[in-house]
Amino acid sequence: MSNPNTDLEVIRVLLMVQLQMVDSVKSEQHRNAIQDCRLADQDNRISTLAKQNEEILQTLNKFTKKLMLNEAQLQAFQDSVQFLEAEIPYLRNLVHRNEELQNERNFFCAPD
Repeated sequence: MSNPNTDLEVIRVLLMVQLQMVDSVKSEQHRNAIQDCRLADQDNRISTLAKQNEEILQTLNKFTKKLMLNEAQLQAFQDSVQFLEAEIPYLRNLVHRNEELQNERNFFCAPD
């Protein structure tokens, strides 16, 4: 037969161990809850940053399209300037020829 005091002591020790285990589990649950909150906060931050990133990419895309349009317009203006620069000698020649013709007319059609 076992001693009742010994049995009570064993039960007391087992209860103490169980209480320590319960405290340990509660402590771990508390740490897990804190980590869950932190993870939720991080998920929210990531979601917010992803939305901001998408907005930035859309804005960048708009600016890229505008830049391409501006580059096309600039190229058209440069082409126009090159065309005009190529025509300047011809126009100068026409002005010079017009002046010559006016001088000839003035010479042959002198005022009375």
